[in-house]
Amino acid sequence: LITAYKIIHGFMNVDAGFFFEFSPDSRTRGHNFKLQSHFTRTDVRKYFFTSRVISQWNALPAPCAEAINISTFKNELSKHFLTEGIR
Repeated sequence: LITAYKIIHGFMNVDAGFFFEFSPDSRTRGHNFKLQSHFTRTDVRKYFFTSRVISQWNALPAPCAEAINISTFKNELSKHFLTEGIR
């Protein structure tokens, strides 16, 4: 999730459009950085980083996904995991 945050928010020198497709739906709940998931026929593509992280990223609360820097994102992510009971 930290790597996805860095790619989406431009903290890594890579094109986010190469890895992810943002959801075109303007009625998204949660945050404004929802990602579009695609159906995969093979396990090879299903287990790529970009496919694995989409559902977890889309489930993040808005303060987490829309954090202004990496340290804020990590703090919000920790809070989210504590409230969800995830370690």
